[in-house]
Amino acid sequence: MASAVLLLLVGSALAASPTDVPRMTKEQLQPLVGNPDVVILDVRSAPEYNDSHEKIKGAIRLEPGDVKAITERYPKEKSIVLYCS
Repeated sequence: MASAVLLLLVGSALAASPTDVPRMTKEQLQPLVGNPDVVILDVRSAPEYNDSHEKIKGAIRLEPGDVKAITERYPKEKSIVLYCS
């Protein structure tokens, strides 16, 4: 798992400004990996993603421009983690 800082968005926080969104470390995320109530979205650009050897198991790749579609794709009851490095 990469050492980048992760953003955790929960429910209505999807509409929050970037400064309002809590951040987490990889150590904080690790116990959440595989939890069905947590959706991990890798929002790196295609070249960054394809060139990387560090990927989070079970993460869903999403184009950075598609982040707005999160509210349509995932229930508000889920915790959404956006990952980029």
